[in-house]
Amino acid sequence: MATQTFTPEIAELRSTVAVYHTQQLKSRLYQPTRASGIPVGLLRLVCYVIVAMALTITTYGADPTFPRTVGVKDRHGTSVLTIGNIQLFHRSAPFFHGIVKNVSGADLTLDTLTGTVRKKDGSTVQFAFNVCAVRWCDLPKDSVREVSYPFSKPWPFAAADVVSVEFSLPTSWVSPEDNRIAEEQARRNTAEAERDAKAAEAALAQASIKPTYELKDRHGIPVMTLSKIEMFRYMSVTGEYIADFTATVENISGEDLKSVYLVVKVHREDGWEPIVFTVKASDDFKKDATLQVTHPFAGRPYTPRHGNGVESVEFALPESWQSPEDDRLAAQAEEKFAAAVAKAAAAEAKRESEEAAAQAKKAAAEAARRKRLAAEQQREQAQADAQHAKEKAEEDANVAEEQRQVRAACALIYKDTADKKIGDLTVKEEQQVRTCQALDLYPPR
Repeated sequence: MATQTFTPEIAELRSTVAVYHTQQLKSRLYQPTRASGIPVGLLRLVCYVIVAMALTITTYGADPTFPRTVGVKDRHGTSVLTIGNIQLFHRSAPFFHGIVKNVSGADLTLDTLTGTVRKKDGSTVQFAFNVCAVRWCDLPKDSVREVSYPFSKPWPFAAADVVSVEFSLPTSWVSPEDNRIAEEQARRNTAEAERDAKAAEAALAQASIKPTYELKDRHGIPVMTLSKIEMFRYMSVTGEYIADFTATVENISGEDLKSVYLVVKVHREDGWEPIVFTVKASDDFKKDATLQVTHPFAGRPYTPRHGNGVESVEFALPESWQSPEDDRLAAQAEEKFAAAVAKAAAAEAKRESEEAAAQAKKAAAEAARRKRLAAEQQREQAQADAQHAKEKAEEDANVAEEQRQVRAACALIYKDTADKKIGDLTVKEEQQVRTCQALDLYPPR
């Protein structure tokens, strides 16, 4: 939408003018008035009124100049109205006035328009005004209508505050372009429904979907068959064929199956990534039993229309699913493992027995060796003790002989010196006496 922007230079100029008028009026207010003959109080009152009017005019200013024509567009960017001769002020007070013209090229039915005044501080002031005197009036193409909106006090903005103004239509208003798009979409939907109904038969009968599929486990053994496969379901309410999978599953494994799921992969004609989904068949699927599986889709992953239909379908079992053959092989492997464990246990027991026997033999040999060593040590000890006893006896005998000889000598010395005076003893005799006294053998015992 077209807008009018006020530059900071204009606002500053208006502020300067306001200050100038104020200063001029104040200077006149205080001049002498005796020559005029008018009372001073009355003159001052008139001056105050003039100052107030000047400030009001300077604050709100003259009506800003907007473009002669401002376009109003609908949600699709199509011009439907123009607003010309825009005024935002009347006698210095905020008051909107303009001329609305229908430029859509079609008759319009309107209620209100919304104007938005953008201010320098970033805030906005919105006001809604009627296009006609009554609600929802007709505005023929190329016709014009005068519109206005008086603002209430306190004034929401002044001329110096305004940056731009723009206009918009109510979000709920339906424009001629909305009607045209809705009509075109309705025609397109009708045509597509007719084409879908015709293409459904061809899609259901296409040769790429085989009548029967055989599912095998990972060992290549057949376990189930799928038949009566349908990829669409007819909706009588809308008259359309929608994506919906159904099939009949039969257990041909010869055994009961547990936790059966099917993995379905749908290849589309447009070449996009295949659609993969999982269908639960049964938790306990008895042998030779049959059941029906279904899978509804959210939305339309594929349609009967050529180019967006089904090219082929693949079926598989989950990788984690255990088939009867898997169970048989698992049991066989478990038996082999148990036999291997038993054999290993027997070998281990034999090894432990042999080790125990060897250990016992080694312990017996060690005990014999220790006994033999103990006997040898006892014999050697006895010999050592006998030798020690012999040596000690000889030593005791020698000591006894020496003591006897010392006693005999001391007895002889005592005999020779007992009757002598100390002064009559020779040096040798005196030393002998002292030695015997030290040995407590003088006198002899």
